[in-house]
Amino acid sequence: MVTNKSVGKRILDGSFWTILLNVSIRILGFVNILVLARFLEPHDMGVYAAAAVIIELITVLTQTGVGPVLIQRSNSLVSHYQTAWTINIIRGTVIFCVLQLFGQFFVTVYSSDPDVKQVIQVLAFSALLGCSSSAYFINFQKRIDFRTIAIFNIACRLAGLIATIIAAYLLRSFWALVVGNFVTTTMNLLLSHVLAPGNHRLTLSKASDLIGSSRWVMLHEICAFTSLKIDTFLITRFLGTRTLGIYDVGYQVAMMPLQEIALPVSRALFPGLASLASDREAFRDLLTSFLAAIFYLTVPASIGLFLIAELLVSSLLPEEWFDTIDVIRVLVALALMRSLFSPTISALMGAGQLELNAKLSALGAILSISFLSFGVVVYGLIGMMVAAILVAALRSVIYLRILQKLDMFNLREYFMTIWRALIAALFMAFCVDQFIKFGSDSLSIHQFPMLLATISVGMISYTAVVNLLWVLAGKPGGVESSVDKWLRDQLKSLGKSKDSGLL
Repeated sequence: MVTNKSVGKRILDGSFWTILLNVSIRILGFVNILVLARFLEPHDMGVYAAAAVIIELITVLTQTGVGPVLIQRSNSLVSHYQTAWTINIIRGTVIFCVLQLFGQFFVTVYSSDPDVKQVIQVLAFSALLGCSSSAYFINFQKRIDFRTIAIFNIACRLAGLIATIIAAYLLRSFWALVVGNFVTTTMNLLLSHVLAPGNHRLTLSKASDLIGSSRWVMLHEICAFTSLKIDTFLITRFLGTRTLGIYDVGYQVAMMPLQEIALPVSRALFPGLASLASDREAFRDLLTSFLAAIFYLTVPASIGLFLIAELLVSSLLPEEWFDTIDVIRVLVALALMRSLFSPTISALMGAGQLELNAKLSALGAILSISFLSFGVVVYGLIGMMVAAILVAALRSVIYLRILQKLDMFNLREYFMTIWRALIAALFMAFCVDQFIKFGSDSLSIHQFPMLLATISVGMISYTAVVNLLWVLAGKPGGVESSVDKWLRDQLKSLGKSKDSGLL
């Protein structure tokens, strides 16, 4: 029997391993940025980013949505997996052909840089490989086994990172990023079949069953991509690849709270909430508690990143990348807004509200295109970023309000929990700000040790105040209580494992 408690524990375990190992991936990615910034110019990064978004566009436009459908189905047959694999093979072939045939067209209407076309056509081979991965790998997500998924992703990213750094040292051009992409995709293909072997053969016997259920997922994927990537299109079209390179690096840094906390939890929430779709009370309690947990983590991370942006960039990147400081400071607000509503998308899909979710995504895409286009044309880069923040804030309000109306979210319980995190985050901001001022005026230490010390001050001050407020409030149920219980369970499990080893 599936219970709220058992599903919650599995999601918490999955979220913990996913966040922990995703942080490792982000560290690898950050090391990648630091190294590449010394071998490549902003133009090189911009060329690859401009080409990559075209690949993602065609990938999303050909999205079939069979993955989420397989997750929701509790009675999938071998023929369903075989059909899903066949559909992905066909999709990969279509992507490859479109990119090869229309590469020049994309460059003509999108970017005047001829290097973008070459990268697009070469990356088409990588896209074809990526669609041949094992269809059975989806079962790890279905079982909420995000530990295996995270380790899988780290192995692929590490291989790609090593290949990219070696290629950057040798080639000193954007082709190093292409090499890294190929290595990552190849590792993904090989490891997926090693970890999730199965009977793969070409068949479309269950195509109508899978695709018929996934049309709303396909619409959501297309609209979500449009909302997320319209900024790249607009910058490339109106501001050029160098500005895109600066923006892309700043975006990657600013989005760390979203990518390493909110998105991993969202991925763990989807299969867990899907198993509770018939129990609305358990669904509501679980979603409310996990949205509060995301707030506890993303708010201090975003505030801290805003405060250390200058110290972070100046201590780790060359001078030609200093323009990313302002980009990071503005975009941390965007990351925070997106972290509030991105898990609600998983909630709607888990509850089977695919049509509603798709329509909300379409509304988000329309708002993003309208607001961001106006912002970049009238006010340039800063105008576009501010417009993106306004759209994300509006979407957060809409999604949370709809969830509350559907009795899938308890707004009062949510605010009764997050107030402690908000007070602790404000206190942390004061401590970090004062420490940075004191360090710059009185301490004669290098910037990188100062950066590490500042991060430590932020983490210690926030954790201490959160726990103090929890104790003073009488240790009520909530995020702190759940984490405390989970840590005690982990320590007990560790103790039992040691005892078994001794025996």
